[in-house]
Parts: sequence; C-alpha cells; structure tokens
Amino acid sequence: MTQNIQQENLGACSIDMVTPEQAGSVLGVSDDVLLQLINAGRLVAYNLGGNIRVKAADVHAAAAQFTAA
Repeated sequence: MTQNIQQENLGACSIDMVTPEQAGSVLGVSDDVLLQLINAGRLVAYNLGGNIRVKAADVHAAAAQFTAA
C-alpha cells in the first residue's frame, strides 16, 4: 500500500477515517482488491502516524459507484 498513500498532517481536523479492513468490509472487497483500488488511484489512503486510513466519505462514494455500475 505504499504507492498512493498520502502523508498528511490533519492536526485537529474532524475527518472520519476508517481502517483498510473497515473500507474493504464496506465495499465488500478483499484486501488485495482494496490495494488495487488504492494503487489505481480510485481510493486515496493516508499514513497517519504509521497507521493507514481511508476517508469514510471516499469509501461511501466508491460504494455508491460500485452499486451504480
């Protein structure tokens, strides 16, 4: 998961983030497929102090796209 992982200092921002496991569960995809989505730029992952996270809003938007397709 290193290629498209963004390093950001979000400070005290209130942005809902989920773990890769949670994102995969919401999307109904395996860890491998989630990694492919991140590497393809369809989802952005963030490295927050050594913890990989994905914005919950991005996960829900991707889920809506998958069900519409």
